[in-house]
Amino acid sequence: MYLPYLADLQALPSSCTDVLLACLAMLQRGLLCLTAFLATSSSFIRGNNVVVGAEAQYLLGLGIGDITGPVVETNMMGYANLPQTDTGLHMRQRSRAWIIADAANSSRRVVFINADIAMGDTGIRRSIVANLSSLYPGLYTTANIALSSTHQHSGVGGYLEDLLPQLTSLGYVRQTADAIVAGTVLAVQRAHDSLALGRLRVGNTTVVGANLNRSPSAYLANPEEERRRYGGDQDGELSLLRFEDEGGNARGFLSFFPVHGTSLYENNTLVSGDNKGMAAYLYE
Repeated sequence: MYLPYLADLQALPSSCTDVLLACLAMLQRGLLCLTAFLATSSSFIRGNNVVVGAEAQYLLGLGIGDITGPVVETNMMGYANLPQTDTGLHMRQRSRAWIIADAANSSRRVVFINADIAMGDTGIRRSIVANLSSLYPGLYTTANIALSSTHQHSGVGGYLEDLLPQLTSLGYVRQTADAIVAGTVLAVQRAHDSLALGRLRVGNTTVVGANLNRSPSAYLANPEEERRRYGGDQDGELSLLRFEDEGGNARGFLSFFPVHGTSLYENNTLVSGDNKGMAAYLYE
């Protein structure tokens, strides 16, 4: 199966808004690729507390890499607050990689990367792809690598290429960018080395009281008939993809839940993975 390119490097955005939109579009395309890859042999059922297993086996790989760079005297990323300079470490930053490959033809594969950073970046992604393409010629390319982030607001800045994020993070910090690239490449290497036969299971449920609507008053501007379709003003659905070994034991999870990475406020000066980073850390 041919996977489309996740990013068009000849049409890079020039503004911060365009960067955000491009990151969201890239993530959407990556998830579509992952869904299309799985849909050939698995069923997806919407609803609460539903778990569905894939009929076919895959080659599955999982890996974690440390992407922590400088944690003092660099500006932080998320709140665009110029005085917010980090003074230490609350918890280390990590990249997590999942590889799903066709057991019958292992060259058919997709890599999904989720990093403890505020948002992905085209420059970071290019460097990751270049390193992986060098290590595994023809195997990992722009066509099958999706880079996402937890969107925490308590990490370091200085790794984004566009001007506006560089202004709010007081410039480009190569040590930070290099740490993100090196740790992410290591995560994919570890996932690659751990490839083994296994199965996938997907499920979803509703989690109540774990997130908030950022603007309840704005939500009320939606048509009443539309609001009646939902039980509240926020999305509480949690979806989880479970990676199992041949014996049915869990090797790891990939979860999606709509909560903003702002449990730590802009008065925080310790580098942290915030709520999603903590959730992953506690599981691991």
